[in-house]
Amino acid sequence: MRRHGWIVLLVALVAFTLSGVSEAKRAIGCERLRGADLAPARAIKLVTRANAYKGTDLLGCAMPRGRIRTFTSSGAQGTIRRGYDVLQVAGAFVLLRAAGTTPSANADTVTVRDIGTGDSYEIAYRCAQLGGNDCGRAGRSSSALKAVVNDRGQAVAALRVAGSGATTISGFSSLGERRDFDSGLPADIPAASLKLAGNRASWTNAGRAYSAQLPE
Repeated sequence: MRRHGWIVLLVALVAFTLSGVSEAKRAIGCERLRGADLAPARAIKLVTRANAYKGTDLLGCAMPRGRIRTFTSSGAQGTIRRGYDVLQVAGAFVLLRAAGTTPSANADTVTVRDIGTGDSYEIAYRCAQLGGNDCGRAGRSSSALKAVVNDRGQAVAALRVAGSGATTISGFSSLGERRDFDSGLPADIPAASLKLAGNRASWTNAGRAYSAQLPE
């Protein structure tokens, strides 16, 4: 397969987490989904299940009889590899980082998923070809240095856009509407300072404290 084909495949691989078009398990009822529950909300289940690719599938649903969805997967198929991390679960929402590699490129995406409905939005997407060329959105990758979600599905992130040399604090509504609050040198806006209490984000810039309400 030519380089372009590998990139297309990789984009499709990582977009799997965002698209929601993964095959859902047949409607056996959420209450019958077994496994250690990663979701704190009693009305939601989020579990991992071993798959045929020496990895796991991340499955979620709404109690008691909601549709069981596969949100993302890990494992290897030939030279294609996938992985994921559950960064946070808040109420019915999960913050996910999914990654994929092929012989010619690698990529990762950070998304917020509604476990009950399967809806999602993207916070950051990074893609790099083996030679170092950026294959991110419009040729500019973005990375989430830190991201936090609340139980309403709103999120805030410290983002780094490739080539910008700056850290941007961005808030997201539960539908994925983005609003940029602040920007500055990485040394001035440490990602570790970013916090979220309810729907209000806080951070520091050059030693001063700032805060903003997330978009609805």
